Amino acid sequence: MIFASIILPKKELEIMEIIWSEDRALTNQEFMTLKPELSGAAIQELLDTLVNKNLLSLIGYSDDTSGDCTIFTYSYVISSEVYYLQQLVLSPSMNISKIPCIVRGLCREVCHLENEEIDRIQAVIKKEIKVE
Repeated sequence: MIFASIILPKKELEIMEIIWSEDRALTNQEFMTLKPELSGAAIQELLDTLVNKNLLSLIGYSDDTSGDCTIFTYSYVISSEVYYLQQLVLSPSMNISKIPCIVRGLCREVCHLENEEIDRIQAVIKKEIKVE
């Protein structure tokens, strides 16, 4: 599923990268621990913005043990794979004919894969698109 084209500002993307890398729901306090250079208020504002953009979902909340603040729990709505795919596909210079070139470049230049590894990836792709 491709979402409407959303190009995230740097700080919002950093927040998304945190939850994608953790690959689990996180609380606002966990984000504060994982991104200590930002204030709690700045992190909360970023989280609220990402919820409003439908990239994060607020899935729960509770009061902390001291009763001083509310702990919110978030999960991602869009995976990193979908986000980066949409950035690629929705790029004004992108067309379907460029995909094999991009995949080849990723395999050989970025990942430094050998032919055997490329064959394994090709098998996964064939399975995903159900090619016999």
